[in-house]
Amino acid sequence: MSSKAIVDPFDKLYSLAEHSREVARPLPQLSIASLWGGIKVRIKDKTVILPLTDIKEILYSLEVTPVAGVVPWVLGVMNLRGELCGVTDLQGYLFEREDEIKSTARVALVEGPKGVYGFLIDEIIGLEYFQPEKVVSCQEDIPYARDARLSQDGRIWPVLNVKLLVEDERLLSIGLDEKGEVINLGDEKNVG
Repeated sequence: MSSKAIVDPFDKLYSLAEHSREVARPLPQLSIASLWGGIKVRIKDKTVILPLTDIKEILYSLEVTPVAGVVPWVLGVMNLRGELCGVTDLQGYLFEREDEIKSTARVALVEGPKGVYGFLIDEIIGLEYFQPEKVVSCQEDIPYARDARLSQDGRIWPVLNVKLLVEDERLLSIGLDEKGEVINLGDEKNVG
């Protein structure tokens, strides 16, 4: 018979935990409050950041009621807790849609000067935090992306300026007249 001492498994785990604490390096102390946050999304084949402070809500439901006589990038309206909210296909608005809307699509709600806007985005990739001072100019040809953020791994991500987007008069130019010409629905002479 062997004369090896029997080791209690609990004692072995305890000594392993003690050893781990002795050799562990402390985690870097970063305050999330001091970081700039954004939601990384895909629009067409582009990955962009939507500022977290500009996004009111992300909806997973795509129950949109189509509206006749509007430009192709207007998907329609949705009932948002008793209020109607227009939904714009962001890919169609920025680049022209070339593919079908997939099941990964979501609606990002944004507060604008004329109410809440719904923007269909192709996919949410995740939440990303950046050092606030790591702002660079955007080198990609993406409408409404004026600056970009430098991530921890050195990659540059374009930031979509949502405030510029919702203030653009083209966003209200959604109606089509009987000739198929675009009209601005925000202009009083075209309403009624």
